[in-house]
Amino acid sequence: MKPRRNINYMSFISHSWHVEPLYISPKPLLTLMRGHASRKRDLVFRNPSVCSWIGSCSIPLRRGFIVNNPFSNRNAKYYSTNVTCNAKWREHVGLILEAINACDFVALDIEYTGLHLKDDRYVGVDRCYEAHSSGAKQFIPCQIGLALAKHVDSGIWKITPSSLYILPPENHTFSFNTNTLSFLKENDFDFNAWIHNGVGYLKPKDEMERKGCIEARISELEISNQQTMNQTASQPARQFDIGTIPDEEDRIMALQVIQRIEEWINSDTGEPLEIAMESPFHRLLMHTIIEQQFPSVYSHSITRGNSKFLSIYKSHAELYQQQMISLKKELDILDEKVGLRLILDAIATNKKLLVGHNCFYDVLHIYQTFYDDLPTKVEEFKNKWNEKFPYVFDTKYIAECQDTAAYSNNSGTLKTLFDHLCNQELASNGKNRTRFDIYPLPGTIWRIPKTMSKLVNTINGLQYEHCNDKDHMCLKGEQSHDAGYDSLMTTVIFIMQFNRILKHKDISWNQAMDPRGDKKKSPILRTLDNVKNLIRLVKSQPNFINLGNTKDEEMSRYFFMSGFPNSWKKWDITKIWSPLWVSISWIDETSCWIIVKNDEDIRNINLIYRMMKNPQFTLMTYDSYKQMHKTK
Repeated sequence: MKPRRNINYMSFISHSWHVEPLYISPKPLLTLMRGHASRKRDLVFRNPSVCSWIGSCSIPLRRGFIVNNPFSNRNAKYYSTNVTCNAKWREHVGLILEAINACDFVALDIEYTGLHLKDDRYVGVDRCYEAHSSGAKQFIPCQIGLALAKHVDSGIWKITPSSLYILPPENHTFSFNTNTLSFLKENDFDFNAWIHNGVGYLKPKDEMERKGCIEARISELEISNQQTMNQTASQPARQFDIGTIPDEEDRIMALQVIQRIEEWINSDTGEPLEIAMESPFHRLLMHTIIEQQFPSVYSHSITRGNSKFLSIYKSHAELYQQQMISLKKELDILDEKVGLRLILDAIATNKKLLVGHNCFYDVLHIYQTFYDDLPTKVEEFKNKWNEKFPYVFDTKYIAECQDTAAYSNNSGTLKTLFDHLCNQELASNGKNRTRFDIYPLPGTIWRIPKTMSKLVNTINGLQYEHCNDKDHMCLKGEQSHDAGYDSLMTTVIFIMQFNRILKHKDISWNQAMDPRGDKKKSPILRTLDNVKNLIRLVKSQPNFINLGNTKDEEMSRYFFMSGFPNSWKKWDITKIWSPLWVSISWIDETSCWIIVKNDEDIRNINLIYRMMKNPQFTLMTYDSYKQMHKTK
């Protein structure tokens, strides 16, 4: 037999189609993803719908495409070992909610089908928000990682990691950037698991609309039942003229059902009569016949699994009871369809601290995907966001701007920062090391990142093996850019940063985590209040946003300082503005943002600058900086 030709789709698009986004609807995508395995770790998808779907994207593929996948059996279950698949959702969601209720903070990470429509630089937080919110409305999150951290003893943290694929509701159309598609593939993103076992969600508006429709039907049913009970007698029976049915097969079906109904009526059984009937027309026809020819009984269409039935009852009370059961079941199904939003609602309701790394995209996508369309203005978004999530921390911002937790390597990537902090912790005194107890969800398997392995105290039910430098499978198992592993690394980074700040302040773990004191603030919040809600922005000036401050005048506290010698360090800059206390956000070696604390310091910093003779730098307000860039 002639071998089939395999085309590496991911390689093809990464070289030839690295700009244009693909517009995808989940239903044809699900059809597309059905195929069979051609060799170990590769799946070749071949389906009649492939050519038409690919054609709509203007990608001239003939045979299909290859996606990296660990399963070679066509009938294999599609799930990744660390992921909560749809089949495990019911079992895991309760455990996740319990862990959220008990945890000190929640770290998250999200993978997307794309980031932004234009990769530009922005001057002004409002312009940056406008551009990124536009991207959040086009692309969708496809995986979310959540790590739930609880301090259990001096320097010991319990972490419950989780990873979930996010599947949008039916008939939801979204964009897929081909660069991102290639990136996900290169990092072993399991497209089969995403499509076959993704967990869905409903926005509050959609949930309320559907619930309102069901509740309206319940009210109508109750009114109809009351009216029926008040009726004194049923209508007289009239023989239905079978000859009026034009199709012979339909007439035969009707006669057979009528015969079964007559036999059932004359029997002593008190059970309803159920007749399998898939055709909607046949069910409608029989409802009409029964109403006319058998007015003393009541018919109703029901669904059981994937099958449709015509159900007939001897009393209206039985019918009413069955209809109410069906509608209440619809409400239960609707509650399940809320899906992933249940987890985010629990975080919001409990006002848990939310931690991310370079997480502005995550923040925007959480609101856009699970709650509502992003507002046009950034100030309005801040208000709406703070109603749900008032405490957010960005480990990238902390690494760059918090003195005691700052990292000298400006790249600040998640993995680089994670490895650096873990290695520093390992080099510290063994007695005072931070330790981790990992509690994965039942049925999931997590490989501990190599640099973290010696800091792990216990692993509950986890298949774990220490790695060495030559262990390729274990190194690959670290799965950087898997949302679950990235959220785990973010958790560890945040704890290490917190630890460094405590050491700088000469505060012990027990003192820091003492629940006494300000009851409105968690121990972490009391310690890190000065970096709360400060989120790093990419390719934007200013290069961060304060989600907690919803007032326009906040930016009046920002001053652009530039042109100073590249040898200057933070100490040199803070010394210039002494005795004022200022925060510094670096832009490059010769420029930075100076942030003062209050209105009085705004006046004072301007006064100090005017009093300087021949300063080695320039200073301008945020408004002047924006105006300068508008005129360029």
